[in-house]
Amino acid sequence: MTSKPVHETLCYTLLPSANPPQEYLQLHSNVYLFWKNLWRDVFQKLSFPTDYLNDDFLRQDVIAVLHTPDEKVVATHLYTFFSLGSPVTKEHKYFEQNFPNPYYERLQEMGAKEVMTMEYMAVDPAWRKKYQQVHIGSILVGLAQEVLKASSADAAIAPARRDYKVNEIAYSFGADCVAAEVNNHNVSCDLIANFRDKICPHSSADVNQAITYLWENKNDSSGKKWGHQTIAYTKNNFDNLIHLNSLKVKKSA
Repeated sequence: MTSKPVHETLCYTLLPSANPPQEYLQLHSNVYLFWKNLWRDVFQKLSFPTDYLNDDFLRQDVIAVLHTPDEKVVATHLYTFFSLGSPVTKEHKYFEQNFPNPYYERLQEMGAKEVMTMEYMAVDPAWRKKYQQVHIGSILVGLAQEVLKASSADAAIAPARRDYKVNEIAYSFGADCVAAEVNNHNVSCDLIANFRDKICPHSSADVNQAITYLWENKNDSSGKKWGHQTIAYTKNNFDNLIHLNSLKVKKSA
C-alpha cells in the first residue's frame, strides 16, 4: 500500500494570538507552549533576554501552525501587519530592534505601504530537513506567501538567518535582499522583503504541491480580514457559506 505524502498527514490552521474559538483552545495552548519553549532555548543560547516572549506572541495578528490531526504541533510562524505610513510603526519595538532606518526607508522607496512581518518560525527538531523528504521550513514560508496574497499587504518582511539558510528559503520564493549580513539578535541575518508581485513558485515540485494542498485545505480561525472579506472559521464553514449563497441565487432567479 502506498503511503500518503507527508503534507497529506498534516493540517494547516490560522489562529488568533488571543481569544481563540473554544474548539481551537487546546491547539492554541499547544502552539503557545511549543513556541515558547523552543524560542526560550534559542534566545538563551544567543544570550538574549526572554522576558518579552509572551508579549510578542500576543501582539501577533495571525499564528500559523502545521500540526497533526491530533493537534501535535509540527511548526509555527507568526505574522503581524503594519502600516509604514504611521509614525508609530517606526517606533514600534519590533522595528527598532530588527530594522534600521535605511531598511524602513528603502521599503517605502520600493512602494510598500503595508507590510506583513514573518516572525519566530519554529519547527519541531524531529521534522527538520534531515529527517524529512520535504523541507517543512520551505513549506511554511511558502504558505506565508499565500497569507500575504490573501491580505492587503504589499510585502512580507523578516530578518532571515544566514546560518540556518532561512535567507535562501526566502529567496527561493522571490524575496529581495534589502540589507545583507546584518547582526540581528547576535546572529548574521539578511533583511529581506517578499513583494507580492515578485512571488514565484519554489524550485521543488514537491514543496509547491504541499503548499497548494495545505492552503486549499486550511482551517482559518484567525478572524483576520483578508482584503475585503472575512474568511470563515473553517474550510467546512466556508464551503457551507458558498452553498447557502448559491441557494439564495437560485431562489432569487
